[in-house]
Amino acid sequence: MAITLITTPATHTPAYNDQWFTATSTQTAQPNFQFYVTIIVHYHNGTAYTTSPTLAEPINTPPDGIMRFNARSYAENYIKNFIALSQASWSQCLNSILKIVVNVGERYDAGGPPAVLTIFPGANTTFYVWNASLAFPDFGSAYNVSNYVAVNANPFPILNDYPDIRASVYSQNRLYIIAESDNVIQKARVHSTDGFGATFFDIGNPFLASGNWYDRYICLNVSPSRLAALGGAGWLGVPGTTYSIDLYNNAGVVKKSISYSYSDVCSKFFKYQQIYLNTKGAFDTMFFEMVSEEEHEATRTKVSHTPYRDPAGTGAMTYQPSQATTFINSVKENKSLRIRTDWITETQSPLLKDLVFSPQGYIQEVQGSASVYYAANPVESKYARKRHFNGKLFNLEVNIELAYSSFRQSGV
Repeated sequence: MAITLITTPATHTPAYNDQWFTATSTQTAQPNFQFYVTIIVHYHNGTAYTTSPTLAEPINTPPDGIMRFNARSYAENYIKNFIALSQASWSQCLNSILKIVVNVGERYDAGGPPAVLTIFPGANTTFYVWNASLAFPDFGSAYNVSNYVAVNANPFPILNDYPDIRASVYSQNRLYIIAESDNVIQKARVHSTDGFGATFFDIGNPFLASGNWYDRYICLNVSPSRLAALGGAGWLGVPGTTYSIDLYNNAGVVKKSISYSYSDVCSKFFKYQQIYLNTKGAFDTMFFEMVSEEEHEATRTKVSHTPYRDPAGTGAMTYQPSQATTFINSVKENKSLRIRTDWITETQSPLLKDLVFSPQGYIQEVQGSASVYYAANPVESKYARKRHFNGKLFNLEVNIELAYSSFRQSGV
């Protein structure tokens, strides 16, 4: 037996992009020959590893003798998105990263009973997928893992696009990063100022060098309210200033710095922040602080009854105009919002396509000194990218449908 793997997926691959294996064998002339692929998907459940049952796919030999197998469907079936609206520090992006082990072997009639095919396993190939779905031009031959996965020696990429780097007292901002192992990201250092003095404090990565493969994908809540709670006297941030986050590798060297503009959102209108999943697997945010509209749409089901009644109980059927012939059996109410940003730039415009086409999102409704979160998804089917030679400013308007329904009493 001799299986030769020609191509395999990158060690870190987006879960919603192709994960092709191609292979050849020297035994294709054997009776009843088939390539035989087994897949084991490892995922995290609570504090323990769990493993799905081994999945197997017999693949008939194509005319050119090259086996082609795409593991993408297995990654899609198990992968999840991660966001914790109440998280206070570093969090594991549980089940947003999977370990997949693929074994490309073969089976054929090796001289035993005629009805029995002998399986000859090959070597295991292990790779990791995370909850990303890159556009076609960014994948394939153009895919460069260093643009997405942090390694100790290089500047860290992050998975957020940050179309809006503003942060308010009540906003929710998160920083997502995936590394080549659990022994890369040492800590985050937070720098803040009140306009007169400056200070900093550190948020150590509690999952550093844990030995767990799933601890390589983590996120940090960098919202002002959370940082104030974590930093205590080490946090001086006030609206009208900026604050920054430095990410350190395991040797204590800064490999990424991100700055945020700490500002009050406009007080003239009802304020919303859209939290949405981007294509790289992170949740980004955008403020919609201009005039908004709230709409309610009702869907009714009706039933018809005979108009004749016996109001006196005498058996005499009469018809009264006050008796309805059509009754409302149920009313389902859906709420939607039409929200608008303040001025955005041409640079922000392409980043906001992710917001419009995102499959998962939340709307944060600022109510006085508190916030309420609703599952909410955009309903737009098109997005127009604005381009001007002089970088003209413009607004973005988005229709959002809240992902729940309310029901009224029956009128029957």
